[in-house]
Amino acid sequence: MPATTRRTPVQEDLEARQLAQALAMSEKSSARKSTPKKITSKSKTPPPKKRATPSSPTPTPSSPHFRSRSRVRDEERQLAEAIEASRKDVVPRTKTRSRSRTSPSSRSRSRSNSKSKSKSSRSSKPHSRYPPQPSFPPLGSSLDILDKKLSTYIFKIELKSKLLEFLLSVVGHQHGIPITAMCLHCLSLGAANDYFNHGYKLSSPTVASAIFLTIVQVVCWAAKVSDNKHEDFYLVGKGMLIFCLLFCNAMVNVFGAERSACISAWYYVSYLATQAVVVALKIACTRMRPAHALEEKVKNFRRELPRLTFRNTKGWTVFESFPSGDAAGAAVFSLVLYEILKTKWAFSFMLLGCFGRLYLFAHHLLDVSMGCMIAVVCTHFVAVGFGGVDMIGWKSVVCAMLIFIIFYTKVVKMRVMKLPAKFIASKGGHMASWVDSEGA
Repeated sequence: MPATTRRTPVQEDLEARQLAQALAMSEKSSARKSTPKKITSKSKTPPPKKRATPSSPTPTPSSPHFRSRSRVRDEERQLAEAIEASRKDVVPRTKTRSRSRTSPSSRSRSRSNSKSKSKSSRSSKPHSRYPPQPSFPPLGSSLDILDKKLSTYIFKIELKSKLLEFLLSVVGHQHGIPITAMCLHCLSLGAANDYFNHGYKLSSPTVASAIFLTIVQVVCWAAKVSDNKHEDFYLVGKGMLIFCLLFCNAMVNVFGAERSACISAWYYVSYLATQAVVVALKIACTRMRPAHALEEKVKNFRRELPRLTFRNTKGWTVFESFPSGDAAGAAVFSLVLYEILKTKWAFSFMLLGCFGRLYLFAHHLLDVSMGCMIAVVCTHFVAVGFGGVDMIGWKSVVCAMLIFIIFYTKVVKMRVMKLPAKFIASKGGHMASWVDSEGA
């Protein structure tokens, strides 16, 4: 027989304890299964029971309450579109808050931009009655406003004498009339050089013919001004102009001194060079004359000979204010006369010519100033380019005249601006003309 192991009292005691614990655990588990669960305060309340509603009859296709699936989809889509449109119309509050939280620098920028816009709109109001045209200086710019403000002080001057206004018109108009500027002035400068520097008498052919033609020109100008037809001086035919040009240059070259012929040729070539630059800038800049650009201000300034002003002009001449061709011609005449007389009084023709153009509302102050600057540069360039005044002769006059005719015909066709219907002349089309109605 196998030998049995004998347990110690300690082991028996441990086994008894384990058996008692197991019995206790089994009793607890059986008690939990037999007792129902209690609802604690932490547990969720059961959902309320739904009330019984009377069952409605299901709609049939023939009933008025029936809606198909496509109709339901259309209604849902329309509702979604309406909601989206309402969201776009309503501005969210977040944007308004972000605007209120802008930095001080951005606020100052917005204020400055609004001020600049208001200033530009105010400055452009006087020109709103005319179609916008590209011009120099630009309309409403600081240079344009300053120039017109300074010019207005000169426009306010009133001579209150028909005689003084007529004499001022002689200087103010004659340097722009072709038959006077290109013919009579050549003879007058040659005769002045003969009389003051070479001892010619008043009875000499050049001096006598220059005095006689000057008197005839002033008398004819007075007759045209009294008849309100002074624009006829600008409408001289090409044949008459060529004849007068050849006659005056022949008188100086045949009967005058050799130096006088060079002086006359220098003036003629310088005058054509200056007018070429002036014509090109006039077509490119298209600035309106003050008689039309400042019409509301100018009409309050009285002139004894209102027909001589540029209030009633039409054609392209309305947009040929910058630079002044008459002021440039007067400056060329004064520079050549200064070479003859060597006195500062020679520049009185230039000053009177510029003042005459301002007084007749033909140009602004900037226009006449730029015309004089162009004349100074071109006159000096011609004298230096030919190697001195004594190197300029009749051949230079013929070449300059041909080049100017070709240049003028080409440049005039390059006009980009469309002439407004208000300024189209009834008789001469787009050419310069004066209408019959006189200004105040």
